[in-house]
Formats: sequence, C-alpha cells, structure tokens
Amino acid sequence: MLFLYIVTALITLWLWNLRAATSVLVGGTLAVINLDLLKRIILVILSGPVQASGIFGAFYWVKFAALCAVIFFVIINGMVSPVPMVIGFSSLLVAITIYALYYQIQLIRQEQSEEDDELDEGPVSPDHFADYKE
Repeated sequence: MLFLYIVTALITLWLWNLRAATSVLVGGTLAVINLDLLKRIILVILSGPVQASGIFGAFYWVKFAALCAVIFFVIINGMVSPVPMVIGFSSLLVAITIYALYYQIQLIRQEQSEEDDELDEGPVSPDHFADYKE
C-alpha cells in the first residue's frame, strides 16, 4: 500500500504541486491509520467477552470523531488541499482492490496447477485398488 501512496503522490507532484502531493500523503496516512485502528477494534469485539464489546463499540465512535476532527483541523487551517487529500484517502480502496485481485489470481493459478498435477498422474492402475480388496 505504501508503494501506491508514493506513486500517487509523485504523480500528483508532477501534475500539480508539492502541497497537493503532501495532501495525498496525509490522506493516505489517515486512511491507513483508520483502517488499522478499525481492525484492532473489530478483533477485540469479536474475540472478547460481551461486556468488552460495548466498551470497544464506544471506542469506535471515539475513533470516528477523532478522525473527523483531524480532517476538519487540517483542512480548516489550510495545511492540506481537500481534493488531493480525498484522492489519498481513496487510494487505500484502490490498493485493497489491487491486492484482492492479485490474491485471487494467485489462488486460481494454484488450483490450476493442482488440477494439472492430478491429470499428469494418468489413468489409475488396477494395483492402486489392491489395498481395498476384501
């Protein structure tokens, strides 16, 4: 994912300016931090007791409010440009999609190679069933 953010920031730097590229990196960084915190919250909710899930469910809303506050703060103070930041934020979705497609292609190739290995064994000989005779 880091590679995609760097490429996106370099393209933005080439097309626009340094501030836009910085905004893309800020948006991407916020997206990764948000995703990591969300993953941790969900893992605790799913693996812990029922009482802990309520506490961490509330923590989700605190995380969401903090994310909104950070985005509001950096945009209002002019630290980043909003559109490039959204591009950086959404590049996480592109990275996840690319990774999922790559992983799916790897699974298909693995299944095909296993099928090819089974076909290479050839027909089954009568000796194969010798252990199963009564």
